[in-house]
Amino acid sequence: MVVIMVGRLLACDEQTHNNTKLDYAQICIELDVSLLIAHSFQLEYKLSSDPIIVMVEYEWKPQACNTFKIFEHSYKASVEVPNLFR
Repeated sequence: MVVIMVGRLLACDEQTHNNTKLDYAQICIELDVSLLIAHSFQLEYKLSSDPIIVMVEYEWKPQACNTFKIFEHSYKASVEVPNLFR
């Protein structure tokens, strides 16, 4: 499965698991916050001289904090919180 190009597989629908639906896959993946989120990638296919371009759509993407390298965190919000221990 080409899911390794976008993240770590957590779950997929039955048709994708059984390879009975080849137009698209419905999967649940774990993203690595330190990597860019892929929107497309190319596959080499031995029966074709041209690479196959696979488009990736996300139903939902969490916001990432580039400072602390975690999802669903805002650096700006953490800086604006007053220090109560001064």
